Amino acid sequence: MVHIILPNTNGEKTLEKCLDSIQNQTYKDFKITFIDNASMDDSVALVTEKFPKVEVITNTENKGIGVVVNNVAVKTNCEYICIVLPDTVVEKTWLESMLKVADADPTIFSVCPVLVYPHNLAVAKQAGYGYTLGGMAFGMYGGKKVAKLKPKRVFAAPMSGALYNKKIFLNLNGYDEHYFNVWQDIDISWRGWRAGYKTILCPESLVYRLGANAEAVDDTYVRLEARNNVWTIYKNLSAWSRFWHGYFINRGREKMLRRYRKNRLHDVYFRGVKEGLQTRKKLIKRFKPKKSFFNSLKINFKRLGYSWRRPFHKRIL
Repeated sequence: MVHIILPNTNGEKTLEKCLDSIQNQTYKDFKITFIDNASMDDSVALVTEKFPKVEVITNTENKGIGVVVNNVAVKTNCEYICIVLPDTVVEKTWLESMLKVADADPTIFSVCPVLVYPHNLAVAKQAGYGYTLGGMAFGMYGGKKVAKLKPKRVFAAPMSGALYNKKIFLNLNGYDEHYFNVWQDIDISWRGWRAGYKTILCPESLVYRLGANAEAVDDTYVRLEARNNVWTIYKNLSAWSRFWHGYFINRGREKMLRRYRKNRLHDVYFRGVKEGLQTRKKLIKRFKPKKSFFNSLKINFKRLGYSWRRPFHKRIL
């Protein structure tokens, strides 16, 4: 059984299409929990009225996605959990296809669907994340035909639409709740790699974003992206690895600063980096899986490959 978690903040415009697509799945053994984080619109009323079978939880403040997902994951008795954001529409076989992949191997932590264009389901917009030695995450396989994609291991699965093994998710301590709404999918996937688990791309599972409630590239998003990237590096790399990767990390930050200089957000990005460095020891508990040396070596080689391939992928996170 799958527990679908739908965290929402002011997603009324796309909620109905999102929930209709979930309820239209070929796989039926699932339940949905809708969690509203202090929305100012009529999201709760819409779900209560039109989807009476959906469990509704309302929060008076926006606690962030990590907190609400972890709370449901701890309490649920389902084998798998799935996070869907309110601007996401899923195809009919989305869930069934991912479950076939997840059930085939007990070491699979998460299954990644393919993000496609709403007007063209045959072309991938993004199929999983890569992550370079410089700390740059990027969407893979943008512009490629879905029919040519094959199941393979990727660094991380984007949060919306991904399937997680609940037991492994909890063993990894769930999402880092300090991250709020940005980069927790990269962080937990990296922790999964270090613990010896896999994230697998499922080309038969398709989703698309309507964009009405997608993360906007504003001051808050840029600051959180920069801060959380620093935290992710310090959580998942030893001091020696950070020293060895220092050149690449600095180059990665320089590229991000150049990118945000175009829309005058480079100062915000720099403040986020500074905040991350100042708070890394106070807020972050390092995750230390046993016997992680071999996995860490394998991850570094994979990230080296991503560093080489990144220019050939079109969509940069």
